[in-house]
Amino acid sequence: LTLWHSPRPPTGHILLAKITQDLCYLIEHGISIYINDIGYIHFDVYVQAVCADGPGQSKVTEMTSYNGYFACRVCEFRGTYEVRDGTCSYSWSSYIRTRPPFRTKDRFESCLKEVERLKTRGSQDINVFGLKGISPLNEIIFIPNQAVYDYFHLSLEVSSFIS
Repeated sequence: LTLWHSPRPPTGHILLAKITQDLCYLIEHGISIYINDIGYIHFDVYVQAVCADGPGQSKVTEMTSYNGYFACRVCEFRGTYEVRDGTCSYSWSSYIRTRPPFRTKDRFESCLKEVERLKTRGSQDINVFGLKGISPLNEIIFIPNQAVYDYFHLSLEVSSFIS
């Protein structure tokens, strides 16, 4: 449980650095729990995924939100900027025409290195194929495959507008 009082929201690093460090320790060493009359039982710890709503997911993964350039976590689809409402749209015809590459581990790591290089140089508005920063979660999961999509905002909320 965390209480945050500030005119600005916390960064993903502030929210997750300590818990990620603790999870790394548990992944490496596991945890032993004492159970009455049985004794200690050792459990291995694995992190399967991270799950959050759209805005939360963007914050904890340090990736672009759903309405920005390169918003897809699975591929490098750029999107088209819409001047009239200041958002980015992703048309199916554009996807078919451009056939954007999937985010591979090597490509994702090279983008993370570029983000780090830009941060070191003092750049502010970073967007390297959708990566805006380096999330502590990168130490324990591969974000493109293990950041679960926000079903409510992507599917259910949209269908409520249609019906």
